[in-house]
Amino acid sequence: PAQEEEALGVTHAQVSGLVLEHWQLPDLICSAVKQHQDEQPDETDSGMLAKILSGSDQIAKMLCEMPDPESVSATCKQAMDHVGLELSVLASVLGQVETDVEELADILHLDVIPSAVYAMIAKTIQNELEAAEV
Repeated sequence: PAQEEEALGVTHAQVSGLVLEHWQLPDLICSAVKQHQDEQPDETDSGMLAKILSGSDQIAKMLCEMPDPESVSATCKQAMDHVGLELSVLASVLGQVETDVEELADILHLDVIPSAVYAMIAKTIQNELEAAEV
């Protein structure tokens, strides 16, 4: 974001928020998108949604690569800490995410390449949770 601001005078979060405003999406969504890169979004509903977007973005980036288990664990913990939720919450929804992505891709007539990353992330998180119980 700092490099974007320096080079362009604006960040992609700000531009995205303006585009969503132009499309007349609800203020809650526009504000959340504008704040999603902020270290400390405000304490409003849009700030909480911004934290969720930011955490989701961190996790989604891993789905496009084959990360090592240590970085998976650290990234997931950091994302969930930012959102203010336990790692177990991510573990409980991760199994459904892949199915949801496939269904959305089907609706949009997009091809999704099968990936073992979802399972690897889920297994890493589950191992982390089990180790924390011991």
